Amino acid sequence: MKGAAKDLLNKDAALGFVDKDNSDKCFEYIKKNLSEEHASLWWGCHLGGTTTGEMRRAAIQHRKGLIILGVIEEDDHEECLDMVEQDLSKQHSNLLRPILMREVAYETFRELISLGNVNKDDLQKARKLVATLLSEAHANLITGYFGTLTTWDDRITQLQAFIDENEHANVPQNTNTPAGLGSWVKNIRQYKKKGKLSAEKIHQLNSMGFEWGVTKGPNLTTWTWDDRITQLQAFIDENEHANVPQNTNTPAGLGIWVMNIRQNKKEGKLSAEKIHQLNNMGFEWGVTKGPNLTWDDRITQLQAFIDENEHANVPQNTNTPAGLGIWVKNIRQYKKKGKLSAEKIHQLNSMGFEWGVTKGPNLTWDDRITQLQAFIDENEHANVPQNTNTPAGLGIWVMHIRQNMKKGKLSVEKIHQLNSMGFEWGVAVALSR
Repeated sequence: MKGAAKDLLNKDAALGFVDKDNSDKCFEYIKKNLSEEHASLWWGCHLGGTTTGEMRRAAIQHRKGLIILGVIEEDDHEECLDMVEQDLSKQHSNLLRPILMREVAYETFRELISLGNVNKDDLQKARKLVATLLSEAHANLITGYFGTLTTWDDRITQLQAFIDENEHANVPQNTNTPAGLGSWVKNIRQYKKKGKLSAEKIHQLNSMGFEWGVTKGPNLTTWTWDDRITQLQAFIDENEHANVPQNTNTPAGLGIWVMNIRQNKKEGKLSAEKIHQLNNMGFEWGVTKGPNLTWDDRITQLQAFIDENEHANVPQNTNTPAGLGIWVKNIRQYKKKGKLSAEKIHQLNSMGFEWGVTKGPNLTWDDRITQLQAFIDENEHANVPQNTNTPAGLGIWVMHIRQNMKKGKLSVEKIHQLNSMGFEWGVAVALSR
């Protein structure tokens, strides 16, 4: 890249397009015709300077070029000094060192202020802390606080606003968030890991749903609401529930995002549109903790419900096992969308699962007995078909009654009650009359 800039100047200067003796114009010419990266490297390497000021300026410009090119990281100071010494001279590197030390000293000073550990006007305390954290040489470079004061409370307010908007607390460092917020969040995690954060501040951040473990990976703001919805739908499709655990191989941060969604709903910070969208997916608002149940676990719960109630239309807001009603609703939706395997459909069919019953009253034993008696009075038999204009689910209920009788799961009292009505136990296939 440095060679390309030099070749450009040699060729175009010969043609009269640029004056090689005018450094500023050469810099702008290279920037315009190649790139700023080319110009920065050319400036540092070929205009090292002779005075102290020129050499310092060349070293700073060369560092800028190395960062732009991605050769070094902005905070990789030792490697930067080595590169400047290699490309320019030892003297250039020595002139750049105190500048970099000053950057580090003031960055540490700003962090101490934002953490509430020091007041911006207390230079004596600030220098003492910087000397402890870095060195006396760094501390001596601090002569006062320059810039806008950002306190702990300021950062907390900014972080809460970010969480409210994005439903997560993993602030990226290079976006349109408040200046420095991403770096502050990164530092907070590091201080917690090193035991430098007070219990009070840890508790404050925990109460906001702060993610301590999300320090690397994609910037989650590149994962929009629609991205997260897609990830959540994929999780639901695979697991038949929306209670995403926080520490699994799910997409990074999805469990935390789900937790924040529930908190925002509770605090009235979630729009009606988003609530409706999540409701349509079968999102469980009240399930924030508890076991992550497998398909077999849910089948066992469903079978127990059927055995007790003689139907499989599980209500969503009762004392049934947590989330079972939502799971049943999701199962019906997956079947409708063709997302349920033939094996699982067969398993549910064998249990007498009602695919079409997604809404309606939750009827008791006495309610069903009343419906059955009305059917018998009208038809002179008790063999209720499953797909007619009979009360919703009555045919399925009758089928379950016969199955439970065969399995020995029906009480003597209920058997006697049905016998007294003339119930036909041996007719398992519906007849049309």
